[in-house]
Amino acid sequence: MQTPKIEFGDIQGLLIRSYTFLPEACYVMLQFTEQAQVRAFLADILPGITSASHKRPDLAFHIAFTNTGIARLIPQERLITGFAPEFTEGLNTKTRSRILGDFDTNAPEKWHWGGDHNPVDAVLMIFAKDSAALENKYQDTAEILKRYNITEVTRLNTMNIGSKEHFGFEDGIMNPLIAGVGGSNARYTKEEEQNVIMPGEFILGYPNEYAKFPLSPRVKTGVEDVFDIGKNGSYMVFRQLEQDVKVFWEFIYGLSENDPHLQGMGPELIAAKIMGRRLNGEPLAPAAAGDLKNFSFAEKDKDGYHCPIGAHIRKSNPRDGIDDDPALSVKMVKKHKILRRGRAFGAPLSPDFDPATMRASGNNDKRGLYFICFNAQINRQFEFIQNAWCNNNKFDGLNDDIDPIIGFPFRETAFRNSAFTIQGCPVRKKINNIPQFVFVRGGAYFFMPGMRALKYLASVAGL
Repeated sequence: MQTPKIEFGDIQGLLIRSYTFLPEACYVMLQFTEQAQVRAFLADILPGITSASHKRPDLAFHIAFTNTGIARLIPQERLITGFAPEFTEGLNTKTRSRILGDFDTNAPEKWHWGGDHNPVDAVLMIFAKDSAALENKYQDTAEILKRYNITEVTRLNTMNIGSKEHFGFEDGIMNPLIAGVGGSNARYTKEEEQNVIMPGEFILGYPNEYAKFPLSPRVKTGVEDVFDIGKNGSYMVFRQLEQDVKVFWEFIYGLSENDPHLQGMGPELIAAKIMGRRLNGEPLAPAAAGDLKNFSFAEKDKDGYHCPIGAHIRKSNPRDGIDDDPALSVKMVKKHKILRRGRAFGAPLSPDFDPATMRASGNNDKRGLYFICFNAQINRQFEFIQNAWCNNNKFDGLNDDIDPIIGFPFRETAFRNSAFTIQGCPVRKKINNIPQFVFVRGGAYFFMPGMRALKYLASVAGL
């Protein structure tokens, strides 16, 4: 498949880079009022939006819209081709809850934002090199919001906790490589090729892994003129996930100390089996020394004796191990990739992420992850991963094993403690009654338009 030329100047920068060099960030959730005010607001902030042509900006500024936000700007009769159904339905509906497991402890009526009682129309995303620069940009933006009578629903502050996530594992190790981002002549190793994904899986207007262009919303601009408002944009999933770190390590230590079948493994190895990686990010599946990214399951770990089949990283990315034909498995998995751009919130339970300290801590502050990902088809990418892999207790021949980190029991409306299997020879080990460690506290589906589309949305004449 030929690598397409990507229009970096028309793409918001977050789609192309994760801004690891801008460690401070916040997300400002908005509610709109009058349509003319919203258009004027967009025209005001448009010069400050960061395009992907800025490779290393000192500050990055982005905007994305929910369906209600888009509906305030584009009359329904103008749409020739609509937005994706899952986007137009919204994340907090019963249909989406059934697919994702947003019931009981995860139910939208309990969310801090994004539910029917606290909806949002858009999100502003600010990334900065230090806290002073972040605060200056936020204050300037807050003044603009007041000027145009736009309501700030909530400000979500991130926390720079380094390269770890709150349970203590190295994070942000694996993300797809977008074909064309490194130029049409980019060269990849055989191992890297498994993770090189066509841009149409993440950005509308480009061919995807099916060698087709994803459906894109288009609007009438005149009697015969049509504008592809989706081109160079993407659907963005945003979920606030709260992590109960103390309960996680209490449970792990309890297994290590009290389960006769697991004694001797040690708490860190048990945790690694559940995650699929050691705390330092080293994969349990056989890999070259020091290589945290490029490994596979089919050749050396098909049966899960190293990395259990139900481990978090294997459930969310089965690589070449989900089919008897490794090449076919890689081809299939490539069609269900997401581009992650999340950030942590809350201070670590232990400054050095020591498991014993986290287990014993009495700190009850809230902490977790703002899970953010981009995909061109939410139902085939994000929702498929969560529903068909993470929430599916029968995944790849298992019996009652949902994802032990982010899974919710398949087709059940209340959380039920599940099991986890550690494959072994001659006998396997079974962990039962795994509690919930991660809780959904807010969320929405957004659309992040390209730069030309933002100009169109801000144009009174255009609409």
